Amino acid sequence: MYKAIVVDDEPYMLEAWETLIDWQAFGYQLCGTARDGEEALALIKENNPDLVMTDIQMPVLDGLGLVRVMKEELGLETKTVIVSGYSEFAYAQQALHYQVNHYVLKPIMMKEIHGILTELKDELEKDRSAKEAATKVKAAADAAAILRLAKCGGAVAAEAAKKLLDIPADSRVVLLLAEAVSRDNVNGNSRSDGGTPFISAQLRAYVDEAIDDGSVQIWEFEEGPGRAGLLLVDNRQEEDEWENRLVRAAAVQPELLEHIAVYCSGDVHGLSELHHVYRQMLEVRQGTQLCLKAGLHLCRRQVQEVCRIEDMTCMVHELLHQIESGDQDGIHAAVHDLFEVIPLKYGWMQWTLEYLCGELLRRYEDQQNGSGWLLEWCKTAAEPENWTADRLRSRCMEISERLVRRKEPLRAIEGIIADSIVYLKSHYQEKVKILDIARQFHLNPVYFGQQFKRVTGSSFHDFIHHLRIEEAQKLIKRTDMRLSDIAAALGYHSNEYFTVKFKALTGKLPSAYKNACQR
Repeated sequence: MYKAIVVDDEPYMLEAWETLIDWQAFGYQLCGTARDGEEALALIKENNPDLVMTDIQMPVLDGLGLVRVMKEELGLETKTVIVSGYSEFAYAQQALHYQVNHYVLKPIMMKEIHGILTELKDELEKDRSAKEAATKVKAAADAAAILRLAKCGGAVAAEAAKKLLDIPADSRVVLLLAEAVSRDNVNGNSRSDGGTPFISAQLRAYVDEAIDDGSVQIWEFEEGPGRAGLLLVDNRQEEDEWENRLVRAAAVQPELLEHIAVYCSGDVHGLSELHHVYRQMLEVRQGTQLCLKAGLHLCRRQVQEVCRIEDMTCMVHELLHQIESGDQDGIHAAVHDLFEVIPLKYGWMQWTLEYLCGELLRRYEDQQNGSGWLLEWCKTAAEPENWTADRLRSRCMEISERLVRRKEPLRAIEGIIADSIVYLKSHYQEKVKILDIARQFHLNPVYFGQQFKRVTGSSFHDFIHHLRIEEAQKLIKRTDMRLSDIAAALGYHSNEYFTVKFKALTGKLPSAYKNACQR
């Protein structure tokens, strides 16, 4: 709907304009009527109409005077129609001077008015389309200039952006960057499928709520796929006022940032520092990527150095080493180093503790014997209430003691495996069974077999075959024994089975190996 206002000093004419014309049918909303030009000006300033239809002869301010003020003083491009009972050329000449769209003589014919309303609506739609297209082109050029300056910097880019955006050199500017986070993970670590238009709309709604006085110029730009940005400019904002307003809006209406992460740069004077604050903002964003969280992320002028993943992993492995060795002083020092280097903000500490727990599970999960104690320890250790040096130190001492205690039976079983290996090397020619060896050391045969493979790298039976085939190679080289006799002497009651095992372990048939040795 286009907005229209009618001005006439005759009450019956105003009534006719209101009742005889179906304004909505022609695409208009009649916003009000006025009896003189002065009253009409107040309505125009309040409603910013698209069409004004006015009588020419009125008290205080006549129709031509009203059009003059609209065009020359207010700078409006409103469509205008003069309705007059006078056909003098002087009136028509003045109407042409002020670019009045139509000059209609009384008495008014409804058919003529209907035609004028239809014609002007078509013109308004064309004007609107042209303005929208021009606005899009201008917005795209502005966004490209902002992005080029932010990403590349340079005096030439700064001067071009200043001229294009028409920003005073000393204006205070702030950059905002937003990206979506998953609706199911507003507390961290997952991205949403929300596209850039969705993100841009969410960001703009948040800024409009935070800065609602209309004093700020705002430019939108797309920083990259799935990332929307805003450039805010206003020389009247005091230092830190941007930040205070944004923080208040985030606190009062947190739902505005429920599904987006917003990074706010420090404020600077002029566009020349835009590249610098953009790089700072990217550093803040980089620090959130391991555990992306919805909400406002502020960037001070002095940004802390972002912790590197390489540093974090080295410190975690040092802490693991101290935990495994049971060194309490070492644990104390390693935890202290973690909290000195790794920032609590942006999810780094959470990611670090999760990495620590993952490494512990990877190394020791198979030693839990189904009790799940290590998994339970990891669940509680990574909770936020344990993100203090004292609590983490205490938790690490606890698991260190437990792991050291669990190593004691492991050392005992390693001694048993060593004794069993000595026995096998003396009795491998015999029919040796794992059940008999395990019973000899008072162990469950399944557990014994698992530990035997863990220590030696071979299963119990493969180990025996290795011993037998190594001895077979020696006998073939050093004696004239027949292959069948060698097989029987080593505990193989089938020549075929002996041949299969020999080839599997040496890559040759026994006969070929023997021929090679006799050359």
